Amino acid sequence: AQLEARLAQQLKVDLITLRRGGQGESLIIGKYIHPKVLLKYEQVLSEWSTFFVNLEYLLSRHFKLETMISRHSQSAASVNWAVDY
Repeated sequence: AQLEARLAQQLKVDLITLRRGGQGESLIIGKYIHPKVLLKYEQVLSEWSTFFVNLEYLLSRHFKLETMISRHSQSAASVNWAVDY
């Protein structure tokens, strides 16, 4: 996490994450374009032709709207609810 934070600072982005998921490992880079809007780019490392662009909009403390589109014309939108205990 410390390496990711230093790399994000050097690249002048707000988020860099290496994630393991169903499609393999992904590199995610994100930048806040507004205090409530995070734009993320996710590159699947095992398939260079597969990537996603994600936009998160914070509606309130507990709700956020997420949209996603991929190179293969897949798209989605969802409203997510979360509470930290």
